[in-house]
Parts: sequence; C-alpha cells; structure tokens
Amino acid sequence: MRLEKLTLQKIITGTMLKNSSMTRSVKRNTTVLLLASLYLLGGCTTPGQQMGERPTFLTNTTSWLAQEEPKDTPKATQGTKNFEDGVHYEGNFKDGMRHGRGVQTWPDGARYEGEFKNDKREGHGLFIWPSKVRYEGDFANGKRHGHGVYTWPNGAHYEGGYVEGQKDGPGIFTHPPDPAGQVVQERQVWSLDKLISSTPKEVVPPENNRGDAPRPSPAQTGNTVRPENSRPGVDPLPPPEVQSKPNTIPPASAALFRELPDRDAPAYPIPPKPLVSHTEPIHQKLWSDPETGITLAFVPGGCFSMGNAHGENNEQPLHEVCLDPFWVGIHEITQRQWRQVIGWLPEQSIRADHLPVGNVSWSDVEKFIQAINKRSGIQFRLPTEAQWEFACTGGGIDQGHCGQGTLEEVAWVEENANSQPHPPGELAPNRFGLFDMAGNLWEWVADWYSADYYRTAPRKNPTGPTVGLSHVFRGGGWLSPGNRSFATMRHEMEPNRSYQLLGFRLSAPRVLGSP
Repeated sequence: MRLEKLTLQKIITGTMLKNSSMTRSVKRNTTVLLLASLYLLGGCTTPGQQMGERPTFLTNTTSWLAQEEPKDTPKATQGTKNFEDGVHYEGNFKDGMRHGRGVQTWPDGARYEGEFKNDKREGHGLFIWPSKVRYEGDFANGKRHGHGVYTWPNGAHYEGGYVEGQKDGPGIFTHPPDPAGQVVQERQVWSLDKLISSTPKEVVPPENNRGDAPRPSPAQTGNTVRPENSRPGVDPLPPPEVQSKPNTIPPASAALFRELPDRDAPAYPIPPKPLVSHTEPIHQKLWSDPETGITLAFVPGGCFSMGNAHGENNEQPLHEVCLDPFWVGIHEITQRQWRQVIGWLPEQSIRADHLPVGNVSWSDVEKFIQAINKRSGIQFRLPTEAQWEFACTGGGIDQGHCGQGTLEEVAWVEENANSQPHPPGELAPNRFGLFDMAGNLWEWVADWYSADYYRTAPRKNPTGPTVGLSHVFRGGGWLSPGNRSFATMRHEMEPNRSYQLLGFRLSAPRVLGSP
C-alpha cells in the first residue's frame, strides 16, 4: 500500500515538472488532485498512526482551498444623506444604508450620534432631545435596548436596563443635588415601563451619583420596528419619588411613567389653534382665606359634554353633565400653604415656598382639608372629576387643553417648563380665571376611579363611584408632553401613594358672604 501511494505521487509530480508551461489554474487543479488522492488513499502514515486514518495535515483542506480565491466584499464608505422631512445624516454607509458610526440630526434640534446597522440605530449611541434630555447607552433594532442612562437638565438621571425602548429590570434613579450638594437615590425595579418597586438608597456625594445598577441581560428584540428616521420616543417622565411609607407603585398608575409615543404622532386629535391667544377671565368673583391666602374663583353652574369620543376607553362615552355653581382654587396649593396648615413638608423636587406642593398622597390631602376646615369657617374639599373638567374647559367651551391660547401659553409642560415646576400664575388664566389647570403639577380630584364610570354616571352633579381602590388625578405635569396634556385624560393612583409631580387645588360649594 505504501508503494502504491509513492508511485502515484511520483507520477503526478513528474507530470507537473515536465509541463512547465501550465497556467496557474492548472497547477492549482493539480495540487487539488494530489491532496484529494492522498486523502482517498488514507494519506501517508507516521509512526504511531494507524493505516486508514485521515492525515492530520489534511484536516482543514476545505477551508484552505476556500481561501485560495477570496470573494470581493462590500466596503464601508463615508458620506451624507438628506431626507425629505429635513433629517440629515453624516457618517458611514454600506450597500446604500447607514451602517457603522454616524451622526443624525432633526430640524427641531434633536441629535443622535452613535452606531448604525442596516439603516437602524444599533450598538452604543447618544440621543439628545431638543429639551436637552439625554439618553446614552445601548440600542438594538432602532430602539433603546440593553443598558443606558437618561439624564435630565436639572441633574436628575436614571441608569438601568431597557427592553425594546422600555425600562425593564433594576435601576437607580438619582434626584438633583440639594442646595448642600447631597444627592438622594432610589433603587427601582421596572417591568416593561411599569414601576414595580422603589426604595430609598443612601445619600451620596455629587461626584458619585451615577448609580450602581447591575446590567441586566436584554431580552430578545421583537418584530415591531419604528420608521427608519423616527426618534427613540419623547422625553420620558422621571420615576416618581416614593415616600418611606409604602414602597411599591401599583400597576394601575403606570400611565404616569410610560414612555409615550413619538411626539410627531400624537395619540389625541389636536384642535385647531384659536384665532386669539387668550382673553381676560369673564365675570370673575374671587374669595380669599384670610389666614392662608388660598383664593377661590366662582364657577357658574351649567351643562357640558364630558369626556372624549376619540380618547382612551376610560374617557368614553361623551355624555352630558349638569353642575350646580361652585368655587375652585385659582392656583394649586403652594408649599408655604401646606406647611402653614399641616406643619411639615414632604420631599419636593425643588423646595421653595412659592412653588406648588407635590409628592402628597390623596390621604395626605384629606388630612390637610380636615385641618384647614377646623379653622376656616367654610367646607373646603377636592373638586369632583366633573367639576374639575368643567372648570378646566371654561364650561366645556375650550376643547383640548385647559385654556384659550396655545398650550404653551397656558400650561407648563415638557416643551417649555425646563424640567422644573413654576410658581402659580405666571402663564395666562383660562375663562374662569384659573391658572395651571393643565401642566405644572397633576391634580388629585375627589372621585374614586372606575374605567367604566362614564357609562352609568348620573347626569346631575356626578361624584364618582361610591367605592374603589384608587382615586382619579387630572391635568398633566411639567414633564408631560404637550400632546398628552388634554383636559379629558383620566389617570388613577391608590390613595396612600404619592408622586413628585402630583399636587392639588381646593374647591368649596360656597364661601363666607355668599348665599
């Protein structure tokens, strides 16, 4: 057998030497024939190797042969591309698609700088919204996916895991530094943008305030894909600060913390802009509490269409409601007024007497009302949901948001609030002389919550369900996108829960000196 192998080798080799004019391709074919013959015959044995075993030097024959003729591969190129909607891209391309590192900008000032793959954001990148909110971290299939950090202009930031654009898993929310430079952090756990738990973490110095959240393993990306030029989404709402009492937020309150759709595709129909920006309040009658300075405006009774036929399910159906006259606060209750009545102040995003008080639960508000009623001489209360919507819309005249001007003329929202609360009364009032009914802080109302209440609500002076697990709040806050700050939107939270952007205003059926 050994002789047969050597004879075959000599024949083939001899042929190659004699035919010196062979082309390179013929030589390559001869080499292939030689190696294939040796393989079929079992190869040349070495000491200790059994006859018939495949020679070790031929174990990678296939890959070696494949490397003989490398194929041309597409090369990445540098370039720019302008899209019809004003989006501009500058960076790497491959096969005509954004691929590699690049920078993409939008006409409103939004900017993404990072990795692309097959025309989508993929890998590490930095996205900056026009409001200067930033996300830096992992992207997959055009969405936030993996580990990332959101940073707000006031110094707050959240670091944790994301799955398909939604917060998921453990993370750390860091509040802005207080005047002394100390930073409060919260350990939070999220499940697809629903806050499961939030517990206080130790106070840390400013230089160590980025959090220590573990990096969760991202789940598999689904099939839903945003348009190729869309942004990751509107600026998210920072997670709520939870008081030390309970440390969980019920899933029912998830509407507060959900990262909303792209602002270019509002979930609600936006009414046309009014012909005038705003007018002075009509026939305004005011009353002020002499001790606290809480001021109420008179709201005449009347009938209006409550709800939104094109809104969420809990805003339907559109139905007629008739109300008796009532009084309602022209401002949200301030931190000074809260401390003056209760004697203590919960943690605030910014502590200042002239700012509205937030981070108060519905149960805390009831204690405030009981305390002020003992010394005021009138019966303060929270407005009902129907009273709040009637007052917000000027008796049902102003559809959409709470006022006659553009939203940014009457409400502190994401687009104009600079990521912070503002003193009451700085923007234009609505028809009844009320300020900040939309924006600044969300507002508790008196009613228990039921998603189907509108289907069975009485026409005359509805007060909500008789029992429930959570209470309604309305209006929007200073981090709410403008296209989600509609007068008819309903949200709910359990009565012993609180949120930094949730406050209240008072109402009363009558005041001193009125019939």
